[in-house]
Amino acid sequence: MNIIDMLWKSVLIIKLILLILIIMFIISLFIIIQKYLLINKTLYLLTNFKKKIWSGNDISNIYKEIQLKKDDIFGIEKIFYKGFKKFIYTYNYITNIPEIIIKDTKTAINLCIKKEFLLLNSYMIYLNIIYLISQYIISLGNVYILFYIIKFLINLKFKILLYNLLPNLITIIVMIIMSLIVKIITLINYKIINQYIEHIILKYNNFTQEILSIFYKKIFLKKTFINYNK
Repeated sequence: MNIIDMLWKSVLIIKLILLILIIMFIISLFIIIQKYLLINKTLYLLTNFKKKIWSGNDISNIYKEIQLKKDDIFGIEKIFYKGFKKFIYTYNYITNIPEIIIKDTKTAINLCIKKEFLLLNSYMIYLNIIYLISQYIISLGNVYILFYIIKFLINLKFKILLYNLLPNLITIIVMIIMSLIVKIITLINYKIINQYIEHIILKYNNFTQEILSIFYKKIFLKKTFINYNK
């Protein structure tokens, strides 16, 4: 009797749990791969865009370039685009007071950063759920093993019982191993991905301070303001 035969001859509930585990494993791998691809793309864009900003290019020209592809932008480009758009609007139509312009621009940028955080963090809750379910399945598997051991000990028909119980015991062991694999993969990658997200958000916040200082200088290069503190 090979292991596939044993898995097939196990009781329906154990086979269903094993099937759920396989599905959970596939889903978790899909989410993890998708997250790493998004993180790599975000970090690559962040590095290149900051180089473009500090290379001496006029930020107005950079804004116009992004405006041409505004439907496809994300990450640092979207944060800059939303911030500069708010900056221009506030400067031209609302007020010429630098503090208010910068405050409104910062609010728009922070709102965009929050949206980018939600994008980076999307589906992460499912990894957490998969981790918790795998934890419960491990506990359930241990209970099943204990149940079958007790049943085995109190039954006198040793060979018949061993033949009937062995498929279930083997399947439960496979189920526990599978649960441990799912649990370890989801836990490790959940923590790594969260660290990457925190790192990206920190870089976004640092960029916010840098770009606001550029905006502030741009105001004073274009116009002399009244001293409103007098």
